[in-house]
Amino acid sequence: MTHLSVHEWGRVRVGIGGFSVSQAEMLVAAARAHPLGGDSGSGILADHRHFLQAKQMVGVISGPGCSLEILPKIDPEALDDDVPTVRRRLVALLDLVLGLNLGSGAHAPMAHGAENLLDIFIRLFAQQLLKQTRRGLPRRYSPCQEDLSVLHGRLDVVRQFTVHAVRPDRLACRYDMLSSDIPLMQIMKATVIFLATLCRAMRTRRLLNELRFVLADVTDVPVIHLPWNKVQIDRTNRHWKQPFALARLLMSLLQNGLQPCRCPLAPALRG
Repeated sequence: MTHLSVHEWGRVRVGIGGFSVSQAEMLVAAARAHPLGGDSGSGILADHRHFLQAKQMVGVISGPGCSLEILPKIDPEALDDDVPTVRRRLVALLDLVLGLNLGSGAHAPMAHGAENLLDIFIRLFAQQLLKQTRRGLPRRYSPCQEDLSVLHGRLDVVRQFTVHAVRPDRLACRYDMLSSDIPLMQIMKATVIFLATLCRAMRTRRLLNELRFVLADVTDVPVIHLPWNKVQIDRTNRHWKQPFALARLLMSLLQNGLQPCRCPLAPALRG
C-alpha cells in the first residue's frame, strides 16, 4: 500500500521511493476517468514516465493499493508547506464555501492525525452521525399490511374477502407503524457502508462499524436509488442538517461515476 501527498504542481517519483509503474498507471487511469481529468487525465495528473506531476487541482485520487493526496500550495515562496496545517486550512475553507458548519476548530486535531484529506471528512461525518444517533434515531409512521391471526389496526376488507375468503383464521390487517426506516436514515446507512470501503484509519473504521450496528434495522438501498429528494430538513430534525450535508458531499464522489476506478477526488479548488 502506497499513500503519498504532494502539493499542486508538485512531482511524485515513479520508481524507488515513490509509486510503482503499475500504481502510477492506475492513478493516471483514475484521473482520466474523472469528469475533470480530460481525455488523458492531464487535468489532474501529467504522466512524465519517471514522475507524476499534479496540476491545479486539490483532492484525493486513488487506485487499488495506492492513493495520492493533492494539497494546495499556500505560500508559493515556501519550499514545502506543513501538510497538517495545509489540510486544516483547506478543510476550514471547504467548510466556509460549502456551508457545512463543522464548528470552529472541530477539524484541527484531525488534520494532524489523518492520513489524507478524505480521512478527515470521513471522521467528521462519523463523529457527527454517531453524536446524533446517540440522541435517538428520527422515526415516522409508515403504512403496513400484514396477514395476522388477530386483528391489528384496520381490516383490509377487499383482501380479506378475496385472498382469505376461505381462511377465516387469517385477517388482512392494515396499520401504521412507527419506524426509523425512513429516507434520511437509508441515506445515512448507505453513506456509512460506502465510506467503510475508503477509510484507512482504524479509529474511524471502529466508528463506522458502530454506526452499521446502530443502523442495522434500516433498509439497504442501492446508491443509485437513494431517496435524496424525499428528505426534508425542518425544525423537527434540524440537528441532522450537518450529517446530511456531509453525506451528500461524500456520496457525490460515488454518484459522479468514480466507483469503478476508485477515484475519490475531493471538490476541486482552482487558483
